[in-house]
Amino acid sequence: MSVNAHVDPSRLRREFSSRLSAMYAGEVPLYGQLIDVVREVNREVIRARPELGLRESDVLEISEERHGAIRLGREDEMTMMARFFAVLGMQPVNTYDLSAAGAKAQPVLSTAFRPVSLAEIEVSPFRVFCSLLRPDDERFFDDPRLRDRTKATLARREIFTPRLRELIATFEEEGGLTRAEADTFLDEGLRLFGWSSRATDRALYDELLARQLTIAADIACFPNPHLNHLTPNTLDIDALQARMQRVLETDFPHLRAEMKDHIEGPPPRSVTVLLRQTSYKALTETVRFDGAIEGTHTARFGEIEQRGVALTPEGRRRYDDAVAEVETIRAEGREPTADELATAFAALPDDLDGLRREGLGHFVYEVADHAAAARAAERGDDLEQLVAAGRVTARPIRYEDFLPVSAAGIFASNLRQAGARNEGESPHSQAELEAILERSVIDGPAHYAAQEARSLLAVHEELGLALAPGRRDELARIAAATPEID
Repeated sequence: MSVNAHVDPSRLRREFSSRLSAMYAGEVPLYGQLIDVVREVNREVIRARPELGLRESDVLEISEERHGAIRLGREDEMTMMARFFAVLGMQPVNTYDLSAAGAKAQPVLSTAFRPVSLAEIEVSPFRVFCSLLRPDDERFFDDPRLRDRTKATLARREIFTPRLRELIATFEEEGGLTRAEADTFLDEGLRLFGWSSRATDRALYDELLARQLTIAADIACFPNPHLNHLTPNTLDIDALQARMQRVLETDFPHLRAEMKDHIEGPPPRSVTVLLRQTSYKALTETVRFDGAIEGTHTARFGEIEQRGVALTPEGRRRYDDAVAEVETIRAEGREPTADELATAFAALPDDLDGLRREGLGHFVYEVADHAAAARAAERGDDLEQLVAAGRVTARPIRYEDFLPVSAAGIFASNLRQAGARNEGESPHSQAELEAILERSVIDGPAHYAAQEARSLLAVHEELGLALAPGRRDELARIAAATPEID
């Protein structure tokens, strides 16, 4: 690569996530232990389940961090952060209004910055869940004086250095960064998300905590959006949960850390759908307020995820119905039994072909054996027959996004609160978020559907398979709903 050539954003994104991991392990030693346990569990799953088609040499890549999370305090910070992530090939996908998450509600409006094409995701699936505090939301900030103090404190900070702003502008003007510029960008980015052990306005901090606005204290009283967590990927989150609890009890009793009381998302299944998440609860860390007063802060935690198949609208409806049934049981003050979970989720088939045939999961279709598939098509075989014969593959699309209730549940657990006051309808919307970001927010479900529709149209065209005019028009409409990024 020449000295002045631009670094590919996906390569830069992978480098950034790797450097973030090393930085976070230095800041939070327990995180390094978590990574070791994740790799250990994933290696055991690969050995025990050869049908997955994975090799032990894949462990490092499988276990790498899939996402991080940060929190911002001002709209202009979110605007600039969108430009920052664009340098890494990451776009805003979905709007998550966590103020509308029921008993787990938090006064934030969120999106996830991530790669969107399948090719970019293969290089590095790293994404960042980014939340913006909404201090004008009177359902949470019902005291005008507290609102004004919080906004005044946030107004005094500047999280982006002049050099980082310059590099973002260079990327936008030149269409990329050179290797030297990229290295500086990575250095500046690490400082942006690093832990400083410094805080400001102890009185405001204490008042926000007293009013159950812990997330606001974590945002307003710190000089930068420190990483709240990084999340590695596991192939068996249930085994990981049990293993980490033993590690915490045996090796880190002094930290008094513990795993979350339940795994957020679907129950254990042969075929994982959507997203399952768990975490160890946030650690208490020493901070110094206003350069003099020593105190503590509890916000940063470890999280683990297991990702599964992206569901169609009908699949998601069945999933949401099952979650509502489970939450009804939890509202009674107890965890559902294995039988109750199985009953609640019985409407979702626990096999890939069942999900595909019933139109509940999203898949990408590809011709596997061109010659044989063409001959079969000439004989009149339809798509289902070609898939059954292995001449066309149907590969499940992995869910790359988040579940609002699960995200709010993770936040609430690690903020040591069930949620905050949230009476009344949410005033927030995607249009509000897009105005702040100064760009469109991609609709994740529509994007999965478009990926599937484009692959179906391509297979039918390649093999000359017949499609009913109405079905062809429907697939073309779905495919055009989001930009053709793949």
